[in-house]
Amino acid sequence: MSAANIWPVGKERRRITSISKKARNGWFKILNVVDSFEQALKFQPEELKNSEWAKGVLQIKNQLDDFLKSRGVEAIKTLNEKFNPEFHEAIEAIISDAEEGMIVEEVQKGYALHGKVIRPARVKISK
Repeated sequence: MSAANIWPVGKERRRITSISKKARNGWFKILNVVDSFEQALKFQPEELKNSEWAKGVLQIKNQLDDFLKSRGVEAIKTLNEKFNPEFHEAIEAIISDAEEGMIVEEVQKGYALHGKVIRPARVKISK
């Protein structure tokens, strides 16, 4: 194989890598929106929980979740799972009744795209 034949392959690989980075950045932006919806729902006042507004916000969040799933993006399981550095980022180890190394709290959801981690879950583990 001549150098002339190899060069386009390297150039194409760099182009694909660039596209992959841009796609990943796009997913990060969408996941930040998902995080915002979850925070809004988590901290909504008690008197609004059964309101039409709250139901509408939840419906939009569910549509966003369905969209992500249809594109191969799924949340990484955390609670009551054994810590796995391939999927989880431990931000704190806390004293717990749980077995050592078990995830006891999820701080930020993690996501995988077709099984590959695009954002690890940020968790607290038992020690």
